[in-house]
Order: sequence, then structure tokens, then C-alpha cells
Amino acid sequence: MEAAFTIVHPDGSHLNMLLKPGRLTISIVDEWIQDLTTGVCAFDSHGALLTDRLPVCPYDQMNLRWSGSAVLNSCSEALKQDLKDLVPLKDQTGPKLFFHLLQKLCRPLQSKICVLRSNLEGLTLTAYPGENVALFCHDAAKIVREITTSFTKKDEIPDLTTSALKGLTFASDLLLCAKVRELRIANDVSGFTGAFSKPPVGAITALQQIEDLYDVLVSQSDYAPARPVPSSRTGVAMQGQALKQDRNSNTGAAGNSSPSDGSEITCWSCKKQGHRAGSNKCDNYIGADKWTTADKEAIKELIKAKNSSLPDRAQIPDSAEYFITYKNQVVAKHCHHCGRFVIGNNAHFTPGHRGGYRFAYKPTTTAPAPAATPVKPAPVIAPIVPSPAPIAANLGSVIITGPTISSIPTISANQFASCTADYSIGSVNVPSDNDLSDLIAWMGKG
Repeated sequence: MEAAFTIVHPDGSHLNMLLKPGRLTISIVDEWIQDLTTGVCAFDSHGALLTDRLPVCPYDQMNLRWSGSAVLNSCSEALKQDLKDLVPLKDQTGPKLFFHLLQKLCRPLQSKICVLRSNLEGLTLTAYPGENVALFCHDAAKIVREITTSFTKKDEIPDLTTSALKGLTFASDLLLCAKVRELRIANDVSGFTGAFSKPPVGAITALQQIEDLYDVLVSQSDYAPARPVPSSRTGVAMQGQALKQDRNSNTGAAGNSSPSDGSEITCWSCKKQGHRAGSNKCDNYIGADKWTTADKEAIKELIKAKNSSLPDRAQIPDSAEYFITYKNQVVAKHCHHCGRFVIGNNAHFTPGHRGGYRFAYKPTTTAPAPAATPVKPAPVIAPIVPSPAPIAANLGSVIITGPTISSIPTISANQFASCTADYSIGSVNVPSDNDLSDLIAWMGKG
């Protein structure tokens, strides 16, 4: 049934619709379906086209119908319905349905080819562990196949082979790198392919040749990245051995060397020389099997009791040394920065703290006595001088009579609104000062 998807052109060339779908056109598909129904082109033994066509093969007719059903059955229900709407029932053959399927789902674009080529040239052999050529060729071939399926014409990227081999030029194996350069020059499109008299090959073929060479080199243990380097043949190994000896000598920057037996090493846990912290020579060394479960519980109770008697953490100076003794041995030391008693081989006081965190010590400070408040002098009270009696005091016996409510004339609102306004006040006789009788008479007028 796959023969229905392999188009045979009148010039004898073949086009596989499944491998190169980007080169399909509706006219090519219709012409191929017509050839299968009327007879395929015939060729002589030399490949020349004959005028007479081959007779119609009944299997071709069957393959056209079966391939159409296979394409439809491989689609979802919605996609199947779309294809049935696009292609009439009598034309629902495999090649015709496959072409319309590509047009809906995988239309070739030039921008897609550019992105894929950029990804292909971005591959680098040194990015793979051990410069694994097999993994590189696998990834490169996958991108090359995706590029070729998007071609709309033959050899749309003439230098595709050189692009596929670009990442292999960083190989550290000299023979492999030389083979890569040879293939790149043979496939150069600038006209210099005659330098090595090698015929150009496709990208997939070139990658396969490089992978075959890699397999041979690996099988013979002759691939440079995987080849062991004898120390007698290179000076690099001798330099590494000398560097290792210099590090073991523990030579300081000032030239003061210390013996390699560690006799001058100071233990930061017990502050004694000749061993490091955690060594069984350390006074604070506690083996995993030294204390029983009961001993460990007893130590925890001692630490709990000691914590209750300690001052506030911020008030503990760095020089303070609080420790827990059990069976005549120091089993835990208090660290101000750790904020707890450290048990076992890592027991240390605050000066021996090796971590990056530092808890700030806040000593208690005595507040200064308040300054004496100056006593203000008592205010001077001025003597009270009697003031002369006011004139209003003489009005206490005076009775002022006024009009009563019944004597006040009343007018209506209409009469008041129709009256003419008179703003003249006439002559006013203001009484003279200090004349009480005139003042009272003047007030009565108002």
C-alpha cells in the first residue's frame, strides 16, 4: 500500500510523499493519481521514457482506496470530518487525503527551516559527556530529517552537510577531526570540492560515516577522550604528581613548611596539637558505641538543668565557658553563637565556632543617674492695692422702668410691608460724661 505514496515522474525520478512532503503540490498529486488509474509511464532498459504506458494494475486501484481509508482511520473524528468535507467521496484516495492533511497540520515554512538550521549549527560535540559522537549524530540526524521534510524544492539548503558537521569540528580526537574536515571540504558549495577529489555526500550519510569511525576508535580503545594517558609519555601527569606532592607538603606562602605527620596541627576542639578535630586522639572524641542509651538520657537531663541556670543568651559573653561533665569527662560545651550545648566530637566553646552565623553579644549597661533638677525661686507676690469703686456700683438702688407688653402697639404684616422706610434718626443728645442722671434719662429714651 505504500507504493501509492511513491510518485514516479516522467523523467524517471521518484518522490516519496512520506519523506519529502514539502515538495508536494496539488498538480503533482492529481497527475500521479491519473497515472495510477490510466497506466504508469514505461521506461526501456536504458531508462528512456517510452511512448506507451504500462497497463493499469488492479492492485494500484485497490491501494488507492485502502490508503485513503488508512489515512482517515488515523485521524481524529473532527479531523476526519474536515477531510471528508474537503475531498469528495470519489476522490478520497490515499495521496489526495494525505496532501490535504499536510496542508492543515504541517505546512512547510521558510522561517521554520531557518530555525532548524540554527539549532543544527548550535550543536557542539564538547557539550556531550566524553565527546560521545553517537549521541551527537543522533540529535543532528533528527534535525536534518525535519529540515528535509520541509523542503519545497530539491537541495533548498546546498550546504546542509557542512552545517550538520559543524559541531564535530571541536573534537579533540585528531583523526576524527581530520575526517570531519575532509567531508566538509568535499561538500563545500563554493567550488573547492576538487581539493581532495572526494564526491559530495548527503548530511545523513556524512553523519553515519563519522559515527562508524567513532565506533571503530572506541572498540580499539583509541578514541582520544576515552584513551588513558600514561604518565611516562606526557609531562602533564608529572606536573600533576609534583603538584600533589607540593600540596601534601603543606608549604605556606611564607615558605614555612610543616611536617606531614600532623604533629604541629592544632585541634580546634580540644586545643591540643598532633591531631585534628574528630580524631580518636582528641579529648572530646566520643565514639558511637561509648555511651549507652541511659548515658545519653542522663547527659540530656544535665544539659536541661544547666540551661535553666544560664543567663539570657544575649548576656553571655564570648569568653564564657559553660560545659557539662559526665563520668569525669567533658561531654558537651556551650557555644554562644550556636545557642546550645554541642555534644560529641563537634563540642566547642564560642571562640571555636566555625560557622558563618554570629550572635551579637549585648552587655548589660548601668543607666546613668538622672541630672538634678534646678530649684526655681518662689514667685514674688505683688501687694494688693484697692481700686476705686466703679460708677456702676451707684446703680444698685436705681429702678429702671420700661414699657409693658400690653402697651406695645402691634401692626399687621400688610401694614408693615406698605410702610415707607424712614432711615433718619433725628438729633440725638448724648449725655455728658460723669453725669449719671443724664445717662439714665438717655437710656430710658431708647
